[in-house]
Amino acid sequence: MIKIIWVILIILVYNLSANPLEPLYISETDISNDNWWIELYDKLEIGSDEFELFRFTTTNSEVECPAVAFPDTILITQQDVNGNLIFDHSGDFLRFSGLLDENWLFLDEISWGNYPDANVNSPLPGQSLGRVILTTEIRDDVAYLVKNSQPTPGEDPFNVNSKGLFTGLVQNQQDEPLAGIRIEYFPPYFLEYCTYSQDDGSFAVELYGMNYYIGLYMDETLHISDYLSVEPEETIFRGYIIDLPSEIDQQVITNHLPVLINYPNPFNPITMIRLQGLENSSGSYLMKIYSITGREINSLNLNFPDYTACWDGRDASGNKMPSGIYLGKVILSDNSSAECKFLLLK
Repeated sequence: MIKIIWVILIILVYNLSANPLEPLYISETDISNDNWWIELYDKLEIGSDEFELFRFTTTNSEVECPAVAFPDTILITQQDVNGNLIFDHSGDFLRFSGLLDENWLFLDEISWGNYPDANVNSPLPGQSLGRVILTTEIRDDVAYLVKNSQPTPGEDPFNVNSKGLFTGLVQNQQDEPLAGIRIEYFPPYFLEYCTYSQDDGSFAVELYGMNYYIGLYMDETLHISDYLSVEPEETIFRGYIIDLPSEIDQQVITNHLPVLINYPNPFNPITMIRLQGLENSSGSYLMKIYSITGREINSLNLNFPDYTACWDGRDASGNKMPSGIYLGKVILSDNSSAECKFLLLK
């Protein structure tokens, strides 16, 4: 039986190397006070009941408890473990491991607050941190950690019902409303990663409680970049002023060759790339990504109509690339090229 389980785990690791979906067990946790709890669920349906112990690790503590068989939802509390699990509420990580055949296997990890690479702020009292499974343009499924103002310990794993409202107003320099401005938010939800300003310049969209990069586009040109932290059950308002170019400037812009832009830049872990300035085009373009030494490491398709893609800092085999400068390059139909540089920071 142990050999069979190891084969299953080896196959799983191989599949995960090709599929960006990470191991998923931690579905929700409340670490906002000393009465913490951790909800576990076998999202990938491995179905193993051979684990002997579970281990939970944070920056300043490590505890263990007897393993419980999946696939049922498991709720772990302080009373279940052999010591004190200590959370740094300003920023920390929580790692989940299982003991199998005298080997500790990594199973899952989340992070929050000011911990490196975290994309959600520390929870407030009464809030939990929950995982939601979303589909993006670059990945089939991604698990995002978000704030949850309606905790459901032991129930409804990998689902969060509470969202915040992001509203705003887009105007020109004369305080006149601008309609049809595309407001993109990243990480994107499914393929609906943008909303548009209305005739009065207003916009509104519900978002999960985490951190976002915001981009405002007019005529496929990025005019404003912003950073947004969304709290569940709350409304956040932004007012944006877009400086419109003069007629001469507009003619100069129209005559420019297509360009590649990306935001955020620097980035970690994902950046959105757009090929803008194309005219009378309905095809697709291949963008190749190179290291600073000129080695090709990945390629992405930029497809009609928005010619947008996302790069998650990995090579073509799914390996995470180190910090550094990378070059994106597209060969256009007239054999000219559009290029941009990415700065990956970790």
